[in-house]
Amino acid sequence: MQRSRAARMLWAKTPGQDLDLVEQRLWLSLLQHCRDATDVGGRLFDIWLPRQLQDRLSAASGGHGRELAAWAAGVHDIGKAGLHS
Repeated sequence: MQRSRAARMLWAKTPGQDLDLVEQRLWLSLLQHCRDATDVGGRLFDIWLPRQLQDRLSAASGGHGRELAAWAAGVHDIGKAGLHS
């Protein structure tokens, strides 16, 4: 499937050239990747960060530590937009 130049600029993950034709058609949009990463960032805040760090992030962000962690994870690849042709 041919994707427009605009769509190709927003790819997040694509398989390598060595995969068979069916697998080469798989791709993940940057928007979906950012959404997935946001969810993972929030979950990691909940279950992986020590309580003391959760509290410090929350205090530094006006009570929005989880949201800050989720946002940071979600935007980690935003620079990919526009860098690919």
